[in-house]
Amino acid sequence: MTAPTILVVEDAPDLLMLYKRYFAKLGATVQTAETGERALELLKQSKPTVLVMDLTLKDMGTDDFYQKFAAIEGAKDLSMILISGRDDLSTWAGRFGATKFYKKPVERDVITAAVKSFL
Repeated sequence: MTAPTILVVEDAPDLLMLYKRYFAKLGATVQTAETGERALELLKQSKPTVLVMDLTLKDMGTDDFYQKFAAIEGAKDLSMILISGRDDLSTWAGRFGATKFYKKPVERDVITAAVKSFL
């Protein structure tokens, strides 16, 4: 049986590495992307089991990312968790179809349990 894959999209390198360590302990393969463009490339190449994503990316706005994301076949069917410090987080969660979303900072146990619920 193939291990589930988690794609983590986060432009803060320290958080990206933390999430990678947290989720690897769940027995999953963890892919990471620090930019929206890299995330879109990975989403086109393979469909992760879970997408964990920060809304704020250095290389593109959320609306631009969303437009490109929505154009990828099957992307909106992914199990998705959004994380952000933004006040419009719930609005974007609805647009992306994310059933779980958390305002930063997120406790390790909370985000790990959220990811685990999709595996």
